[in-house]
Order: sequence, then structure tokens, then C-alpha cells
Amino acid sequence: MPIDPLQRLRDIALPDPVSLWPPAPGWWLLAVFSLVAIAAGLYLWQRQRRANAYRKAAAKALDQAWTDYQQRGDKAVLLQQLVTLLRRTALQGFPDQAVAGMHGAKWLSFLDATSRSTHEKAFGQGGGQILLSAPYQRDPEIDPAPLFKLVKDWVLTHQSTYTASATDTPSSGGQEVTGHA
Repeated sequence: MPIDPLQRLRDIALPDPVSLWPPAPGWWLLAVFSLVAIAAGLYLWQRQRRANAYRKAAAKALDQAWTDYQQRGDKAVLLQQLVTLLRRTALQGFPDQAVAGMHGAKWLSFLDATSRSTHEKAFGQGGGQILLSAPYQRDPEIDPAPLFKLVKDWVLTHQSTYTASATDTPSSGGQEVTGHA
């Protein structure tokens, strides 16, 4: 009896399944790049958060001053607190002696130059002018709400650089003053 040639055939040998480990070199590169990108993002986020912490603290103090005003109704105290918080915030954001020595129209000009407000010259030619005289009056006759909004807007959104003009301070001579955030 003749032998069937099909019986002498062997089964098809299947290759081993592809292993998930170890991954190909491209996956290793992608993992390293992803970890570096995440670490860099966390570092930049933390740095930005620390640089803007003074804004958050100033906004909280402004809100407390407003709450105190609403309870007591003392405009003079509120205005003094607004002026003080503006100055402290400016010194934190622009730790430069040129900012510390500004007063009067130069101070308001600085606030306008560093403001991101949509109201151009809101301090020097607008409602912010009251900051020069009202805090020193016993009972100022003003509505503090617009001024409070202007000050809070500046505290939260001021620019981080300011180019001083030659008229701002005798020593500045047009130099750029850079702040934290």
C-alpha cells in the first residue's frame, strides 16, 4: 500500500508571539522625552506660581480691606490701605530703588505704564489721581468702589517690566526695570 505523501507533512510552525517587554528603542526615547517634558513643565509652573505669590497675597489683603470698609464705612482708612498695598505690591514686583523713591505724578505714571488695564492713563489722568491726596484727608468725599477696582486690577494684572524714562528718577536714565512676574 502506497504511503500518502500528505501524512509526511508537518504542521506549520508558528513564530513566538511578539513580547511587549522590552520595548523598542523608540519607546524608550519617547518615555525619556515625556519625563523630561513633564519635569520641565512642573518646574516652570512652580516658578511662575512662586513669582506671582505676592499678587495673590496682595489681592487677599485688598479683599480684606474692602470687607473692613464695608463693615466700618471709613473711607480714609480704606484709601490708606489701598495706597500701602499698591506700594508694597510694586516693591515686590519691581524690587528696584527707582520704584521705591517714586511719588506724586511719577508714581501714577509708573502705575499707568505697568498697568494692563484697558483704560489708558487710569491712574495719572483718571480716577487714580485721588491716590495722591485723598488718603491724607480726614473724610474724603469719593466713591471708593471704582478706585478699589482699579487698584485690584493693577495688582492682579500689572506687567513685569517697566522702562523708566529720564524724568522718572535722576539715576534711572531710561533703564529697564524688571520685576518678578
